[in-house]
Amino acid sequence: MDENSKTIKSYELNAYEYLQSRSADDEHRFSAWIVETLSKIDKPVKIFEIGSGPGYTADYLESLGYKVTRSDIVNEFIEYNRNRDKNITIHNVITDEIPGEYDAILAINVMQHLNKLDMKKALKLIYDGLKKDGMFIFTITIGDMDEWHDDKGGARYFAAWQKDILIDLLGSTGLEVIFIKDVGYENWINIIEKKI
Repeated sequence: MDENSKTIKSYELNAYEYLQSRSADDEHRFSAWIVETLSKIDKPVKIFEIGSGPGYTADYLESLGYKVTRSDIVNEFIEYNRNRDKNITIHNVITDEIPGEYDAILAINVMQHLNKLDMKKALKLIYDGLKKDGMFIFTITIGDMDEWHDDKGGARYFAAWQKDILIDLLGSTGLEVIFIKDVGYENWINIIEKKI
């Protein structure tokens, strides 16, 4: 079983612990940088979210009038959203095409679970799912790490990138970095790219 499959299985087995560790209460604060970016696009903005998890980011964006298509590959997260009467589609970031073209694609706390080869596959699919000048908005870890460690109840694969190598990869896919910022928590960064 590869890194992605093992990580998905870990989320499946430990979904309850993960959901218990999340709260919708502070989503306005966590998503402020996303909202600031989306506010520069004329509404209505069509958004596809990869790895929606509990769906709290989508909840907040929808409360502001944005149209969000939620997706995940973990059955428990899909059921959690559906039990809250939220539409969500099954989607694997490294194998599935984005269904349509979007003004923005979000992947918050997702891309760090992909190895180098899977990252390239995912970026190609994301590029194809963006409208011209559309934005890919995501978080990732920076550094020199390729390891498994426990996170919210389960062992999951984490990869970190050196900034210059990541920026070169994004550019080779046709995505131009327009925003990059350390978030002040360990080695996490927020990144926004535009399809050129």
